[in-house]
Amino acid sequence: MNNPLYNGMIFSNCNYKENMIIPSFYESIISMNKGKKVKIYLNTENKEISGIIEQIGNDFIVVSDPLNNNYNLIPMKCINYITFEEKINYNQDLLPKV
Repeated sequence: MNNPLYNGMIFSNCNYKENMIIPSFYESIISMNKGKKVKIYLNTENKEISGIIEQIGNDFIVVSDPLNNNYNLIPMKCINYITFEEKINYNQDLLPKV
């Protein structure tokens, strides 16, 4: 498969985590931060992807790498966690109540 969105990365062993954040909350935070630089840590083989958030869907995120003009389509189930290189936007009303 030579799809430019995949950049040759194959995500075949992605597993859902039992303690995953509620997807709608997770997706909301990511969508409020489109255009920001992130580092995405995957739950497969300790891989990391750095880049800029371009798009978010129900089960995927698209991250661009401005250094080489590559785009990565990453299934949400493959994401362990994400770090942002600047202050993030989020709505405190969406935070889970404890």
